[in-house]
Amino acid sequence: MSFRATFAALLLAGCAAAPGATVAPVGNVPIAAGQGQAQASYASQRAGLRRIGYRNCDGYAIELFAPARISAASASGQSLFLRAYAYRGGGPIRLSLPGAASRLQQQTASGWQELPRQSALAGSSVTGSTSGAIASASLPQQLGFVEPMNPGHYRAWLGQFSATRAGGASCAITPVWQFDIS
Repeated sequence: MSFRATFAALLLAGCAAAPGATVAPVGNVPIAAGQGQAQASYASQRAGLRRIGYRNCDGYAIELFAPARISAASASGQSLFLRAYAYRGGGPIRLSLPGAASRLQQQTASGWQELPRQSALAGSSVTGSTSGAIASASLPQQLGFVEPMNPGHYRAWLGQFSATRAGGASCAITPVWQFDIS
């Protein structure tokens, strides 16, 4: 497989950084819930989530999950979940969440339209056990909602979701996520 084909496949799988996807830190974004609360929330919502990013990090893996269905009425109560799990021994895994998506667009009859968003905020992080670290970030903060979003088809260039194991290198995913709001 050629380099271009491999890079395109990684980008589509959420394993490569999208060109030009940067987030300027301005403030602090708290993690939506503490480690225990994030795990409980993830467990209760798991059936309604879909994986939008995955990365093998040599000894552990990270996955990014988003709601499979988003309604205009309930989007404010939904979250993105970053999950790390070890398949080899090691220490705790530190998860880092971006402050906000770098870009958000809505599909219209004439093509993709850029949407106004709040200023990008600084990300946050949490450390979890190797048995399964989970962090959550609220959907409105990640998408930088200025006002409620109307039903339609959207795409967002998400910031860098990353994980680091003590003494090891960081591992990150920066997916482009397409979703519908009904």
